[in-house]
Amino acid sequence: MLVGKAAAFLRAGREAVPEVGERLARAEPFLGTAEEAWALHQAYALIPTASFAHAILEPCPPSLAVATLPRMTWSDLGSPGRVYEILAGVRRQPAWALASDLTAS
Repeated sequence: MLVGKAAAFLRAGREAVPEVGERLARAEPFLGTAEEAWALHQAYALIPTASFAHAILEPCPPSLAVATLPRMTWSDLGSPGRVYEILAGVRRQPAWALASDLTAS
């Protein structure tokens, strides 16, 4: 299980694979224009492939911690619908789920 603030993961990614940010920055002038889809397609097509674990997590051990957790069950959430299925199974409804108009699919 990986837990952290999105800002920390983004910072680690920018430091480890700066080419990703550079490619996306090239698309920024096209956002909101008729060329936006083309620019984003080009940016993603040219972004180098990188393993999150190897390229981003391995270089930043000082920023990582390991904790022992009680026995738990793994579930691949993968989609908003799957998240809602799990929440229904454990009878929990966080405020964001109650306010959302997403439906399980």
